[in-house]
Formats: sequence, C-alpha cells, structure tokens
Amino acid sequence: MTIAVGLASPDIGFLVADTLLTAPLEVKGNPAGPVNNKFHALKIQILDSDTAVAFAGDVASTLTQIRNLHAEIRKNAKLDVCHWLSDSYKTIPSSVSDNDYPDYLVLKLTAGGKRLTRVTRTATTPSERAYIGDADEYRKMVERRVSPDLPKERLVQRPNGTFVKEPLLHTAGETEFEEVSRAIEKSCNLRCGAVGAIAGCITRVVDARLSGKLEYLQSREASLSPEEGRAGFNYFASNSDTRGIGIYFPAGKVGFISVVADTVPCWREPADIENDFIKIAHDKYGLNLE
Repeated sequence: MTIAVGLASPDIGFLVADTLLTAPLEVKGNPAGPVNNKFHALKIQILDSDTAVAFAGDVASTLTQIRNLHAEIRKNAKLDVCHWLSDSYKTIPSSVSDNDYPDYLVLKLTAGGKRLTRVTRTATTPSERAYIGDADEYRKMVERRVSPDLPKERLVQRPNGTFVKEPLLHTAGETEFEEVSRAIEKSCNLRCGAVGAIAGCITRVVDARLSGKLEYLQSREASLSPEEGRAGFNYFASNSDTRGIGIYFPAGKVGFISVVADTVPCWREPADIENDFIKIAHDKYGLNLE
C-alpha cells in the first residue's frame, strides 16, 4: 500500500510519501524483504523542475504511464499534466483490477502560484491539501502528527569569518511539512502497517528555498562513536538532468537507486565506498548525486 500527502499553500508546496511496495504473499516474513530493492519504489517523481507526481496503485502500469508522461513533457513543457493523466486511464491494461487503478497527486509550480491536484479514475480535484493511498494509514499518520521543536535561530557567517546569531522563523506551511514528514517517517519505522521505507528514508519533495524549484531533499545518518563502526546511510538526490535518488550504506557496502521515469522501481548496486556508489549512479544511470 501507499501513503502520499501533499500541500500547496502560498509559502510552500510539498509532497511526502513512503516507498514500500506490497510484497508477494510467498515472500512475506522474509527478513530481507523490507530492504530488498524489489519491494521499494520512488513514489514521487519530479518530471521537470516545476512538476512532480505522486502515485498509488498498480506499480508496473503506473511506472509505464509516468515514463510516457515524462517523454510528453520533454516534447511539450506546457502539457496539461492532469488532463493527460485523466485521459491515460483509457490505456490501463485490462489485467489491472479496479482496486489497483492508480491515483495521483500532481504538484505544479506556476506563475500564478503553487497548485495541487488529486487525479483519480472518476475525478480531477484541485485542493490545497490532499492524500492518496491507504485511508487507515493516513488516519494513523494524522494521529502521530505533533508540533515539531524546530530551531529558533541560526548562525550566519560574516565576511570576516565570525558568526552572528539570527532569529529563524518558520511559516505555517514549513511547520506542516515537518509535522507530516516526521509522522510518515514514524509510521514507516514502526514496521507494523502497510507502509514503509528503506531505513526510514521517506521521499520528500519541496520547492527549495534557494532554487525555488522542486527538489528531492537529502539526509544523512551516521554513527556517533567509534564503537558503532561505519553505521548509518547517506540519502543522495539528483535534482538536475536525470533525476532520482540513491541511498548508500557504508557498513553493508551497498546502495539502492531509483530513477525518475524508469520502469524498474529500484536498483541494488554494491560499492566498496561511497564515491564508488556515486560514480556507478552516474555512469550507469545518469544521476548526478550530491
């Protein structure tokens, strides 16, 4: 199952989603399942710097549709994405059951502001807030939302090298983004429901402060003491040219790669060191991981 949540307000536009795919019955209970590349996907795809699409439903047919949509956007930057997705239901294979028909959240940056639209088989609905996926998991996520203790000041370096403290203000939208992100991350880390993510690495897309364009956010978790060894991970993002993400685990000497508009949900790549993983992601998949 899936949970994907979006917001489009004057101060922020974001999409947040888990990555877990429903595993086949015969492999349930396999300890390797939750971290196996076969069971995870990039459920939010940034198709260009102003357009991102989150999806829930049959993965194989949906990734094919998104690949086709990505190609159409490259040919026509002014394409009406919501209309295209609504029309694409006509081409869904007959083998896909009614319950597995895809739903979409489309986040669009326009000259008139940020726009969020929920697209289903029966309706196209503009909304400030929306979600797709498992209703029960969404309810649990809402219950897990708490007001985050965000930083209240920041250090700014002056030209002479010294630092000065400045107040750090957060908009209502930025606070909501943190609340939703942490609640979905908590849902995934509990590993007791229908959603999940590799090492809790949920997918977060937001209109970035510096570029003003849609970007995948990165994260890093590292061991804090020599006794822990080389634990943790680095969640990389490629936000230009070929888009996608990569998660590398130094202790396991392995990483996972998901590429936008790829019909393969996730690739597993062994690499002895982080730099080798970055090079593999570039040479094999065209990603510029940062």
